[in-house]
Amino acid sequence: TYEQFMMLGDAELSRRFSMQDEAEQKAKIDREQAK
Repeated sequence: TYEQFMMLGDAELSRRFSMQDEAEQKAKIDREQAK
């Protein structure tokens, strides 16, 4: 079920999301500095 998937993938998802988040933050900073 969806709940089982959420519980299973929660740790994996949050790790992936935080990594993606960091990458986006870095990209944003790079763009700001490139102006």
